[in-house]
This record gives sequence, C-alpha cells and structure tokens, in this order.
Amino acid sequence: MMKKNLLLILMCFVCGLVYAHDGLNFRNLDVKSGISDNYVRSVLRDQYGFMWFATLNGLNRYDGYQFKKYTTTQLGAYNNDIESIAEDAAGNIWIKGPVSYYIYDREQDKLENKIQPVLNKYGITGEVSYLTVDKDYNLWCTVMDTLFHYDFAKSNLLAELI
Repeated sequence: MMKKNLLLILMCFVCGLVYAHDGLNFRNLDVKSGISDNYVRSVLRDQYGFMWFATLNGLNRYDGYQFKKYTTTQLGAYNNDIESIAEDAAGNIWIKGPVSYYIYDREQDKLENKIQPVLNKYGITGEVSYLTVDKDYNLWCTVMDTLFHYDFAKSNLLAELI
C-alpha cells in the first residue's frame, strides 16, 4: 500500500514537471532573422551573454533581439568565411579565418587582424600558425617550432620546442 502511494506521489511530481516545461518558447534564427548565413560553423556564448555565430559569410553577434555582422574582407581577407571562435579567460575573443586569425576589439566594436599586440602582453612573440583556447580558457598557440601555453589563472607562460 505504501509503495502504491509513493508511486502515485512520484507520478504527480513528474506530471507537474512536464507541465511546468510547457512554457518554453523556441525561435529559429536564420537569414530572415538577420544572421549572415544559415551554415553555422562555431557558436560561442561570451562572458557578457552575447551569442556569437561563425558562418561562411562572416561573424555574427546576437544580443537576444538582433544580429550585428562583422566581416573580414575589409581587413584584407579574400572572403568572410569564419571557421571558429573562442574566448579566453581574459575575455579576448579569438576568430579563425581560412588564412589568418583575428581578435575582437570590444572598445572599438570591430574585428582586428593585428593579434600580435595582444599576444605580446602574454609574452608570445612571432608569427602564429595555430591558436586555440582550451576548456579552462587558457591560450595555446604555435609559433614556428615552439608551442606556447598561457595559463591565465597562474599568469604563467610555458614554451616548449616541438
């Protein structure tokens, strides 16, 4: 008898949870909504809550209401293809195009193709051939035959020949 009552209470609880989720509202975002391309290659939610979408036709920032488009052709790229985006622990947003890397300049609200000044702050010098951010938001990059790892929590740069 007690098992039946427990089961009845549990079923009522589950039904209540299902009913509570009926209020979810989903919306499709596509070119009609303002994104530059329906083919999205990478998605990022930054520390300020903006959603960033890397597409075949540029980078898009979504604030929950509208999109803002960022292009790379004005920076000398041959197209606006964005392969990936990542944010490090310092809040830098790194953007990878087919040929080069870009960084988002929050103060100017634009993409910048001169990433070296930012990397220099962390002790990383030279022409970057690969750059990524790990799950702990630390920066990894290769310059010629050297692998650099900048640990933001420790403010520590490690370099190793590869």
